[in-house]
Amino acid sequence: MVEAPSRLVRGLEAAGAGFEVEHVQERPEEPQLWGRLYGLWVAHEADLRRELGDAQAEMMLGEGPGCCPDSTNAVRSS
Repeated sequence: MVEAPSRLVRGLEAAGAGFEVEHVQERPEEPQLWGRLYGLWVAHEADLRRELGDAQAEMMLGEGPGCCPDSTNAVRSS
């Protein structure tokens, strides 16, 4: 399972790149939100392909698995 970077890590990376970080907002529910979204994309793959086309659907479906802890349940069956 791949861990999504925390907001704190991203804030430190931004500061390291020379940006002034004014606020880092913790959102512990965010990985689960994305996991549910990716799961819905997988469940509705045929609809995505029909409405958006194969190229866009492939890009969306390829984005999910491994991006965050809850996306592992969104892995497509090949």
